[in-house]
Amino acid sequence: MKSRTSLFNKTLFMKNLTGLWPVWALFSIGGLITAFASFSATFMMSGHYDAVSYLDTRNVYYNMIPFSIPFASFLLSVIIFANVFSYLYTTKGTVFFHSLPITRNTLFVTNFLSAYVMVVIPIVVGWFTFTILSITKGAFDAKGAFICLYAILAISLLMSAMALFCALLTGRIASMVLLTISSQFFFCLAGAAISTFYSGFLYGITGETLPAFNYLSPIVGLAGNIKVSEKSDFVAVVVNGETIDQYRLLDVAIDNLSLIGVYLAVAVVMILVSYFLYKGRQSESATEVVAFKGIRPVLLYSYAVVAAISGAIILNTILNFSNLTTYSPAKMVFFIIFTTLIAYFVGRMIIGRTIRVFNKKTAPGAVFLTIFMIALTIVLASDPTHKVTSVPDVEDVNTIIVGTSSGEFILGEGDEELMEYVIATQKKIAEHGDCYRAFQENDQYFNMGFQYTLKNGKKISRNYDMTLYKQNLTDRDSLESLLDEFVNTEPIVEKIYHLNSSMLTNDYISININYGGETGNYYADGVEKENVDRFRNALLKDIREKKTPPIDIFSMGEYNEEALANCDFADYIEEEDSEYVYNPNSMLAYSVSYSPRYYFWGRVDVMPEMTNTVNLLKELGYKLPER
Repeated sequence: MKSRTSLFNKTLFMKNLTGLWPVWALFSIGGLITAFASFSATFMMSGHYDAVSYLDTRNVYYNMIPFSIPFASFLLSVIIFANVFSYLYTTKGTVFFHSLPITRNTLFVTNFLSAYVMVVIPIVVGWFTFTILSITKGAFDAKGAFICLYAILAISLLMSAMALFCALLTGRIASMVLLTISSQFFFCLAGAAISTFYSGFLYGITGETLPAFNYLSPIVGLAGNIKVSEKSDFVAVVVNGETIDQYRLLDVAIDNLSLIGVYLAVAVVMILVSYFLYKGRQSESATEVVAFKGIRPVLLYSYAVVAAISGAIILNTILNFSNLTTYSPAKMVFFIIFTTLIAYFVGRMIIGRTIRVFNKKTAPGAVFLTIFMIALTIVLASDPTHKVTSVPDVEDVNTIIVGTSSGEFILGEGDEELMEYVIATQKKIAEHGDCYRAFQENDQYFNMGFQYTLKNGKKISRNYDMTLYKQNLTDRDSLESLLDEFVNTEPIVEKIYHLNSSMLTNDYISININYGGETGNYYADGVEKENVDRFRNALLKDIREKKTPPIDIFSMGEYNEEALANCDFADYIEEEDSEYVYNPNSMLAYSVSYSPRYYFWGRVDVMPEMTNTVNLLKELGYKLPER
């Protein structure tokens, strides 16, 4: 008799656990090894055993959440669910299990619970071992332990639900494994392909992403959005009876933990959907690549679209002999037709398990998908949102980093007037469009970039690659004339040379002097810290006395043989909340990193007519060549 009341069968549950014990037992040994390795790395490195506190333990717990737990539970779920539900992949196995004296509801619930338990066991073994070890050393942290345990149970449930869903969608074990793996990364890869394809048509826009897609790929979503932050400083600790100052953790925090709760809710929904799929699954679907006919077009077109876009990007990269950074719409339409047809028919072959896919039955789908991809390409190439010419309003901007071939500079609070000028210049560059031509005599490759940090925290980047022509300098409406005027405006010159900037901290200046000769003999020396400001003041005085020659946009960043010296300089700004960070997660030794900084570099050529700068260099003892 089939039980119609119980949803759990103990016999089947134990059969699954004992039948797959080598899998979860082997992974449990891995959990033990990982726990002991983490314990050793945290509590026994560099002889600082007595300095370890509960914060070090919390740090280990927290750092497991975005990386170790998702990957381990994902790997376990693929292996275990593929085995537990393997009876669905043969007609004989399906008929046999469904003829057992238990209902389908009981079979579904018991199999899922047993598989989920086997996914959780190895990770919990590692968690439990590390917890016991930390208790024995007096560094147990209850908050970190229970948050970590919650993450283990929730993330493992999500990975199990995804594996269950894929197991029921497919009719072959190989299909189940491939679908489970691809489902973890499909959306982030799709987002990257779509954004790369779209931005490829837009002059100046590179590297944009669709971050929302990353949340749909759990491993990527967890690793990229759950952040562990640490604060540390010098504290007095006693080591072997001696008091020393040592960098110690003062606090450990974890951000975006609520994302796990969202994934937990998603897992519950996926389990419910999987239940109805299981109830409606036909025995005849065994051995099919995709078990449900209605799902086949969804998977086929989804993967075909992403594969076609990715293939078109790859083809354009391989065949783009002119090294253009933006796409030719006509060329990309040709590529997209080619890759769409390949992606569609290959998908048909995989799903249908046959190479006989070129027929009247499949032709309408191929035509529809090709027309759709051509239309999509044309629409994206036309920039429907006018993203190319869009620029932020100055009142919304916090800082602007401008990069030229001769260096970078930053504009911030107090530079609003210059910001207006920079924004207007960037808009004009964008309006000139992507006008590449073959290199000729007197041509020069030039690059200019703008990075906006808005007051809402968002960052916008625009990067322009250009081919400049000296003969166009006389044309007031040319791009060359625009850039020449921009880089030679006195306030911009001062910024390019990192002068009068309250945001930058002077770091160093290196003096490079060419004494001539056939091979050119160079002497390089760093200016002493106390003389850096003197050098900058002398250079600023030369600029305001009009003694510096105009910046040549055709030779920015190149060595100037007429110069008496070439001066490279670097400045930096500190990131917010920056500090000296102690990282206890290294397996063998303490890992210490300096606070994050953003460095700005630049170069100035010292010409003979720049008397203030020349006299200062001579005063500082530099022997300059005669010109």
